[in-house]
Amino acid sequence: MSPEQALGEGEPDARSDIYSLGCVLYEMLVGEPPYTGPTGMAVLAKRLSDPVPRARRLRAAIPEAVDAALVRALAKERVDRFKSAAEFSEALVAEAAERVGAVKSIVVLPFENLSPDPDNAFFADGLTEELIAELSGIRALRVISRTTAMKLKGSDKDVGAIGRELNVQYVLEGSVRKAGNALRITAQLIDAERDAHLWAKRYSGTMDEVFDIQERLARKIVDQLRISLSPEENRRIAQRPINDLVAYDCYLRAKQEIPRWTADAIDRAIALLEKAVAIEGPNELLFATLGFAYLGYLMPLPLREDESLLGTAGACAKKVFELNPDSPAGHALGGLALFLLGQIEEAARHLKEAHRLDPNNADALLGLVCTATWAGHPDAARTYHEQLTAINPWSGSNPAWIEFYSGRFDAAIDGYRKEYVVDPSSPYTRWAYGCVLVWAGRIDEGLEIFDEIARDTPQTMFGDFAIVFSKALRGDADGALRAVTPELIAAAKPHWQMGWMMSPLYALMGRDTEALDWLELAVNRGFVNYGFLEREPFLKKLHGNPRFSEILAGAKRRSEAFEP
Repeated sequence: MSPEQALGEGEPDARSDIYSLGCVLYEMLVGEPPYTGPTGMAVLAKRLSDPVPRARRLRAAIPEAVDAALVRALAKERVDRFKSAAEFSEALVAEAAERVGAVKSIVVLPFENLSPDPDNAFFADGLTEELIAELSGIRALRVISRTTAMKLKGSDKDVGAIGRELNVQYVLEGSVRKAGNALRITAQLIDAERDAHLWAKRYSGTMDEVFDIQERLARKIVDQLRISLSPEENRRIAQRPINDLVAYDCYLRAKQEIPRWTADAIDRAIALLEKAVAIEGPNELLFATLGFAYLGYLMPLPLREDESLLGTAGACAKKVFELNPDSPAGHALGGLALFLLGQIEEAARHLKEAHRLDPNNADALLGLVCTATWAGHPDAARTYHEQLTAINPWSGSNPAWIEFYSGRFDAAIDGYRKEYVVDPSSPYTRWAYGCVLVWAGRIDEGLEIFDEIARDTPQTMFGDFAIVFSKALRGDADGALRAVTPELIAAAKPHWQMGWMMSPLYALMGRDTEALDWLELAVNRGFVNYGFLEREPFLKKLHGNPRFSEILAGAKRRSEAFEP
């Protein structure tokens, strides 16, 4: 029986039967029902609160596509399930067929820089990234993302350990020597499980031949792994993303600056990319990278609270589409910009298209995790997060925040505690851990964390928030109100996550009108997680307020209509 039938919520429909069919299929495959318990009420409680169980955890032989289809069929909210049995059947068969042979996986380790000039290290890193990008476009190959791969730079781990940690079969390692215009690249492909070298090759040439060498290297890997390329994949590998070598040099240097996540580094990256565009002319890769650089001002912290930056990033995506309407990078960029603008429905459409065109696109998957969570579809968010973790195991994306925004505060504590122990100096990590403690009702522990943040990071958004929350939680409403500075309000308004937190903050201070103003702003900006808002502990005092009911009704409509 589906959750809505067990709770007597509305008339059952085809999606209710999908749930029942999913339960039967799960038991046929695993040998036991998806939820068990000593009584019917215990089983029902698990269905309503526990995550959808993954069949592969008990039966590893079940294909990933079948497991994913089961998760969707067993979603708690019927809007998250398949619309018909035919759609469910097609997913079980078509997705499985599409993934036949799609078990090959690889990590490209950062190429070692053997150039006499240490400044050429950026070129070795750039070659690594471009090779990852070329291989990522191949559907039959799971490629570990650049974010995780670059964390292995200088590592002394053996390939067997790397293969086990990243769950990959193959490891590519190599070196680059660049002296003037001369270029020499060596590479070797290793079977990580057997620690056996499959082939090694040295490529010599000039900088003018760098794209030819990259293509030959990518094709050699494909041949060795016995992967058949589609015509589109063949075209992509043969494509020269940037023709001018000076523009290419600017692009590679900019790519090194963006992940530093500082305003100065983003400034340098944008200047380099604009120079590259001036040299190369309109270019899909340059426009997409420029757009992501502008988003860098806002992620992971709001380094510049200026919504015009999102418009600029969106304009870059528009230029990408003018050159290539089917650009995965363009769809990922446009989707992330729209998400940060609060247009989550349109954002999800772009992000799903980016994922369809390029299943190895980590930016698209991260965006899909965010949109599904923000719209109140935690099961979909967990599925996307698992796919993200498969290609980007060390992305830093914490699944505990999905549990937090599904109202499972106790379940989120462990994940945030681990992150806090690993990096207690990070303001965001401390802030997130303090929040989950407070929302779980462990106020005193949370206050200790907030006091640390206020002491160690004064005059920052997190420090200011910590002061206000500390005073409000201790019952000092007047002191909390005085601590809400114009700078804090200006920082919170455009921030996708901090904006909604102003609502429970004002509710704690007893300022209902301001709490509702901020809640309405958050919902208008896409935070339509109705289930979370209805259970949010600090907003309970607003239940029964007509305006609160109206805002939540609007959030519920958008959440139920959202297609993750």
